Amino acid sequence: MRRRSADLARKIHEAIARRAETAAKSPVWLLVVGAAVGCGARSELWVGEAHGGAGGGITTSDTTTGSTPDTTTNSTSETTTPTPTAVVCTSRVVSGAPLTPLKSDVHLSRPSIAPATEDQKLAVITFARTLVTPGGPQGLRQTLLAPWIAWPAELDIVTDLSDLGGEGFRSAQPMPPEQAGGSLLFYVPTGQFPSDMHFVPGVKPKTYAQPYPKGVSWDAWEPAWPSSLTRGTTGHLAAYGLIKQGVSLLDLAFIDAGSLKVKVTPQVACGGAPLAAATVAVNGGFLIASAVSGSFDACAGPSPASGPANRVELLRYDEETGAISAGALFEEPDPIAHVALAARGDGAYVVWQSDGATALAPPPVRAVLVDGKGNAVGPVFEVTGDGANSDPFAAVTMGNELAVARFDRGATTRVQVDLFDGVGAPIGTAGFELGAAQPFEPSFAMQASLDGSHAVVAWSDIAGAGPATVHVARVSCAEP
Repeated sequence: MRRRSADLARKIHEAIARRAETAAKSPVWLLVVGAAVGCGARSELWVGEAHGGAGGGITTSDTTTGSTPDTTTNSTSETTTPTPTAVVCTSRVVSGAPLTPLKSDVHLSRPSIAPATEDQKLAVITFARTLVTPGGPQGLRQTLLAPWIAWPAELDIVTDLSDLGGEGFRSAQPMPPEQAGGSLLFYVPTGQFPSDMHFVPGVKPKTYAQPYPKGVSWDAWEPAWPSSLTRGTTGHLAAYGLIKQGVSLLDLAFIDAGSLKVKVTPQVACGGAPLAAATVAVNGGFLIASAVSGSFDACAGPSPASGPANRVELLRYDEETGAISAGALFEEPDPIAHVALAARGDGAYVVWQSDGATALAPPPVRAVLVDGKGNAVGPVFEVTGDGANSDPFAAVTMGNELAVARFDRGATTRVQVDLFDGVGAPIGTAGFELGAAQPFEPSFAMQASLDGSHAVVAWSDIAGAGPATVHVARVSCAEP
């Protein structure tokens, strides 16, 4: 294991000191099923207490890290999530008005939502915490919500989770599944080359780890940024971007739940700009949708393609063998800016948009239904028309239909959730007015209920001088 530099230790201690000054100004609470529950400064972690300051040492493609799994809480190596019959979603209604944490003196942004329990009755919401003063540390905060029962009146103050990780992170359903919580993927600067990608199998709610939760780390690059994290049957698949010699690359890492062994598959996508990417679990593996220049075959080896990443390529990762096969490829005139995946049966909806670098107005957001191998099984259709969207978006499946959340920047700015069937016919829409607020670090997170009858959506916005805050709302299928 590499020893971290003295500079990193100093930075971590400075971050903790700044965080302590902020924390002393306000109490900490956690919303649990609509009720505020007081919490202390520390609670248990699923794996250890806090990262002890040592980086990962993985340099091979298949190795075991120095972390030792806790056999009392990390004994499950295979999980099965219940899959009730999907509802028929014929239209959309707002069923939960936007909630927000109580007033905070820090920016809250870039929310991520994941199922917190195996039955998915609880959701864990993680978001970045940044001091309003420029140069402040970017940590993480987290709260727990029961989104499929009576909608609460407010979302109370959340718990601090980590002093680091807010620069870039992703969350997913935890592994093992016995306790409510979430898994995390984030980048940790080590102060020396290369830095680490860090994975936390599960952090129990009400946990605050300094400087960040213990897990498993491996060499990434300088810098690297998480793109996606998805739980499968026997572990998690992490996708993360990096830049080598001026070429943007996408690497994959599969983390086995039982052993915490990490298997890295490098350079599955490449291009001349940071690569938008998403992952989703399918039967026996994962689908990956990524921006790419050329194709998967052009990215392996010492000279990966470096042209504009103006294509979206579908890849399938076999969970048992780690083998990758290429599926459909969709081309745009300009580089791909945003990509999302929404699971549907043993396939998914793929949603993307180019950056419109050569267009007179932002280009349409497009989507298509693909099977479990990444091959198209329906037509490409437009989610928006020209000029309607240039921000990131999120997507889930409600019933068998595609739901896409985005910002609608018309005469007023609103959050809009649109519903489409498998061939692109619009079914319904619902939305939330932002009033005087504007999107802050625009991004969305969504999670649907197991039967597809509801979906929660989260975003961040800012009004006036701020600080920015996170909102969580719910939409539901109307009665057929």
